[in-house]
Amino acid sequence: MRMLDHAVGEYISSAKTAPYFNNTIFLIFGDHGTSDPKALHMPNSDFDLKLRSYQVPFFIYGPEHIKGGIVRNDVSQLVDLLPTVNGLAGKPYENRTMGRDLLNGEIPIDPLALIINKKMAKPHIAVIGQNYYLSMANRRGGSRVKLHELWSDKPLVNVKDKYPEITDRYLGRLKGIYETTKYMLYHNKK
Repeated sequence: MRMLDHAVGEYISSAKTAPYFNNTIFLIFGDHGTSDPKALHMPNSDFDLKLRSYQVPFFIYGPEHIKGGIVRNDVSQLVDLLPTVNGLAGKPYENRTMGRDLLNGEIPIDPLALIINKKMAKPHIAVIGQNYYLSMANRRGGSRVKLHELWSDKPLVNVKDKYPEITDRYLGRLKGIYETTKYMLYHNKK
């Protein structure tokens, strides 16, 4: 992250001298997280569940267009980028994505992000929230459902029987999101 911070700082410093600076909103995001060794500030789940590459930085900078500052730590995903950019543009638009405008509108009570995790020994589809990660083996029937507590000392422990309501809610949303993405591939034409 130090390298990213330095590079972005240099880029913005250079851009401040350019004529386009005052009429520009900069959106900078990573396409993947870190593969660095475990650091003290990282929870065990980042490594045990192989999630560290799914946490990516995203920031928006436009001092002439965005007053004040906002720090958001809720769950979001790449599909939120387009609605957020459209919202910043200030023009009416029809959102035909599964994303949401991160700066306008209510924050969902329990936002989840879809993950297709091919890094595990058995690939699976999953949703991640603030506190839980639910995965399902990517096979018919989905009999291999697991729920993990992200902030636990032992995140590999399957807690689906301990939290059946959370498991059912996350599993329903996982299936809904996953099936909707497949449907939208062929039925989201303009």
